[in-house]
Amino acid sequence: MKPTAQPVNPATSRKARAGASPPADDAGFNEALEVAALMQPTFPVFLLVHFGIAPEVLDRCFETGVLVERDPGNAGFNCAVTRRRTAEAVPWGRRRCLHRRLATAIEATGGSPNEAAEHYAAAHAYPEARCAWIGFADAACAQKRYGEALAAFRKALEIWPAGEDDPERGRVLQELARCAENEDVLGAAEMAWTELFERAVEEDDLELGIRACHRLADFGRRRCDPVAVRKQLTAAADLAERAGDCEAIAGTRFALAGFLTDRIRLHDALEEIERAERASERTGKPELLSQIMGFHGLLLAMLGRSGEAHRVVDDSLRLALEANSIEAAATAYRRLANLRDYAADYPGERDAQLRAIAFCRSKGVSTGVHSCLSCLSYAFFRTGQWKRALHTAQEVLAARDSHPSLRATALLVRGLITTFRGERRHADALIDEALQGLRRENFVGMEFFALWARATLAEVDGRVADAAAVYTHIRFLWEETEDLHDVLPALIGASCFYARQHQLDALRECVDILNRISARSDTPEVRSVGRVAQGEAARIEGDRAMAIRLMRQAVDDYQQVGAPVEQALVRHRLSLVLAEGAHFEEALRWRREAQRIAERLGMRLILEKLEKEFPAGLAGTVEPLPTGGLTERQRDVLRLMSKGLTNKEIAARFSLSPRTVEMHVANMLQRLHCRTRAQATRKAAELGIVDSS
Repeated sequence: MKPTAQPVNPATSRKARAGASPPADDAGFNEALEVAALMQPTFPVFLLVHFGIAPEVLDRCFETGVLVERDPGNAGFNCAVTRRRTAEAVPWGRRRCLHRRLATAIEATGGSPNEAAEHYAAAHAYPEARCAWIGFADAACAQKRYGEALAAFRKALEIWPAGEDDPERGRVLQELARCAENEDVLGAAEMAWTELFERAVEEDDLELGIRACHRLADFGRRRCDPVAVRKQLTAAADLAERAGDCEAIAGTRFALAGFLTDRIRLHDALEEIERAERASERTGKPELLSQIMGFHGLLLAMLGRSGEAHRVVDDSLRLALEANSIEAAATAYRRLANLRDYAADYPGERDAQLRAIAFCRSKGVSTGVHSCLSCLSYAFFRTGQWKRALHTAQEVLAARDSHPSLRATALLVRGLITTFRGERRHADALIDEALQGLRRENFVGMEFFALWARATLAEVDGRVADAAAVYTHIRFLWEETEDLHDVLPALIGASCFYARQHQLDALRECVDILNRISARSDTPEVRSVGRVAQGEAARIEGDRAMAIRLMRQAVDDYQQVGAPVEQALVRHRLSLVLAEGAHFEEALRWRREAQRIAERLGMRLILEKLEKEFPAGLAGTVEPLPTGGLTERQRDVLRLMSKGLTNKEIAARFSLSPRTVEMHVANMLQRLHCRTRAQATRKAAELGIVDSS
């Protein structure tokens, strides 16, 4: 028997005979160097001992200075060039043999499976290398070291012969995809799921195929590729039809209808939801049928068929309650609120969302609460309850499990409010982030609002060409949809913009879009926006009487709708055309109404429009109202501050707390873009807000 190798102390290299060189035919010495050259640049000495290198041979390796101690227990070549040349000199066949022996030694000593796999691969022992890499990757996955696991899974797949051990390869592909997604390496995950889909089709594994389609659709969403998303969701639905599984058919058709609805391809979505509804009726699962019926009702409302929509959603709620399905009932309550939105009844939507939230919270349906809160923040924005809108949006953003589309909507609400309050830099960042999220989720309806805000900011900053480009994009985007509702605020913004720029052809295109919408939907909001656009066109064409009549009707219609931004804009535009017609008293009244609405919500952008577009006909009738974008209270504080009063003295004058006055001063400085009270006083004098004498 071969004697057991003894541990070697590299310090023995400091013996007196350290300078001696071993003979060239010293086979043991040469083998030790060959093995060391094939290992990592720094390696454990005990591995050479386990390999079978005799202690006296190791002594000579260290004594000659070829190997040196790196740290206790580990060594390496003294010269990198010597290491490289030694490795290159090992014959091909011997190198493979040494790599295999090293791999088994590493495994036997409990070394890294990843390192063992590298040696097996270098020895062309691919089955062993693959097993070692998979073992290492599985262990790394269990410890959530997804990057290391991903690299090992990839190496295992690179040396995997086609057609060998297919079930295990399928498992590895799914694990690789999971690691890649955790590391945000989406290309690798998508390639894995593409292969899984192809394998599923070949093997007629329809369940796996459907799952692969849904994962590939998610990657399409992240790339903002709606064509790919639709293709994958359609493929999933087709596989479900092949399987003849009614529940799978209902689920896949429902998912496809949801995507088409977000893209506002309503008739295609209606066809899919009707197929989903027929399949769900055969499943015997009332909660599934209720969910699909509720979505069916939403689609009908979006198509302007409100009477049918209410009947279908009421039936879905009744079915959910009879089946005692809490989640389906929560969804039905949300759908009832959505119907109010598409009827342009924003106060009704707000109240219905509050009822839905109360139901969800009483039943512990957290996902339903987040969905309701997102819609509620939007309803608060449309009804002018902006503080509550911001608070509600923040609740959605603070919840870790909020769906990306809900987070994007909450960001959008915050962005819209900051836009109209004139907080330009903050608004730009919020709108950009919201727009990215909306596009990832293919949420076109809310994208119209984000583009409206972007165009508004561009126009206010004097970037007229940029604003025109955004409004053109809005019109082109609408042509790709069947939207009857979400584009309306953007169209009123576009109509007023084109009127200010005297771009009659573009304005007429807005009128044409609104005529097509009104042919299918007759809500107060549709009528209002249509009359504003027609009134602006009549004004440019010189028919002032028609413009006044249409604008007055639009103001009356907006009384039913709410929507303070649009209310202020329409009152302002009406005051302009009235002043042009010498109706000075009425013009002044509507101008003051617009100012009152804008001041109540701190809509600095609207207040700036009132200042910049002051009707020339009112110049001899009333002085312009200098506001600098400030509320009435902020202007009062500024006037006293300009006289040298302290915050405490101002607070006493108005019976306010000093903290409240501090808040007014901070907001005032921000809106005037000033850093100090002195700067604010000088700017206020320039604007005419305070007396400069």
